Amino acid sequence: MKKLLSSLMAAAIVTSSAATVVACGGGSGEKIWLITDTGKVADKSFNQSGFEGGNYFNENMLGIKREINKTEPQELTELEAAYENAKADGAQVLILPGFHHALEGQNKAADIMGESGSTIILDSTHAGKTNQIGVMFRGDVSGFYAAFSSLVQLAENKANVIKMATYGGTHNAGAVDNFMVGYLAAIEVFNKINSEDAYSEIKTSLGLDENLVTAERIQKEAPTADDDSKWFTNSFDPGKGKTISENLVTSGADIIMPVAGPQTKDTLDVISQKNASTMVIGVDTNQAQQYSDATYAGKFLTSAEKSLKDATIISLGHTKSFISEEGVQDKTLEYATNNNATFTIENSEGNFESYDLTKNKAETWEGKTLWMGGKASTGEGNLVTSENYSKVTSQISSEVLEKVSIELFKEIAKDSSAKNILSDETIINYANTILKAIENK
Repeated sequence: MKKLLSSLMAAAIVTSSAATVVACGGGSGEKIWLITDTGKVADKSFNQSGFEGGNYFNENMLGIKREINKTEPQELTELEAAYENAKADGAQVLILPGFHHALEGQNKAADIMGESGSTIILDSTHAGKTNQIGVMFRGDVSGFYAAFSSLVQLAENKANVIKMATYGGTHNAGAVDNFMVGYLAAIEVFNKINSEDAYSEIKTSLGLDENLVTAERIQKEAPTADDDSKWFTNSFDPGKGKTISENLVTSGADIIMPVAGPQTKDTLDVISQKNASTMVIGVDTNQAQQYSDATYAGKFLTSAEKSLKDATIISLGHTKSFISEEGVQDKTLEYATNNNATFTIENSEGNFESYDLTKNKAETWEGKTLWMGGKASTGEGNLVTSENYSKVTSQISSEVLEKVSIELFKEIAKDSSAKNILSDETIINYANTILKAIENK
């Protein structure tokens, strides 16, 4: 499992922009402090999600009517100085969005903060640091919800066949391929629900009674290698997604989900250039907001989101600095419940198990890594409506998908090759486990 967790951090997506190591926002002595992994807070991605989470916690859990503080380093070499400056200015908890804090930052933030302070690192593990909370995300759950809710949405248009495709940047079973597994499994589940009497009540609840839609894959064969160019661009660099996007659009894809960071733009540009009707599913954050100009309007169905804002809020409520504050435990639990947040944690035997938020509402998460379930975006530039998404989550719960995801990661631990993880066997097993669970509701 440790080998698996180490490999996950190598698959993150690189972004950077000009900034300086200057603190701003809440003022000297602010307890909560966000440090970007380069770039501005207003990136409509990881940094902004963490910042919004910190501000929500400040206002709604602590009753503090001001923004948290922030530092926006220009270079990764400036991270250590940013940590030291924040501590010197009174920070008690650092919010650290993104894998760079673990790689180039070498998890030094936790050491610098010491046992009197805390760090929350998003999209990475706690790395053995007793004062650090690590939050990882189950991308397969996000991929499933994004694909399935998109199919329910498009079924309203009475199309006969919806052709679906996905591709990744660099192969990584637990951080790239898993999104794709959930996405492809959704095709299997949708077709079964739509065609078999055993699921007739679920079909009615999803509003699918009158449609004759089926979904099918563009990429019918599993990858033959970890660098198979039909599945991976073997890079996260902008521009490298053009060729595979052209191939998929030309093959008639109605929906494409790029798991390749900035290459989402490559796919959007190809669709625009070819004047194609192909739709896009984003990844990690609500990418419809990131690509919101008129050129890309109406092209996003949804995004397979990591719940970064929710993870930040709930993690802050489980730090030693705030867990004993009056009302924080109950408010944090209420927020988690209202937002359908679920977590798993690795037990002493190395197996994942569900984490009981109610039972453990007074427990600090420092020195732990929790894995959070996923979700899909609605509204705000996405075609998937909150109504249709709610229909999906009411029939296929996050608890069901969490259990299926645990089994997927057991398979990843045994054989993480793309040939295995994106095989028909793995995808069908994932789908059948869901179908069995919902059939027995």
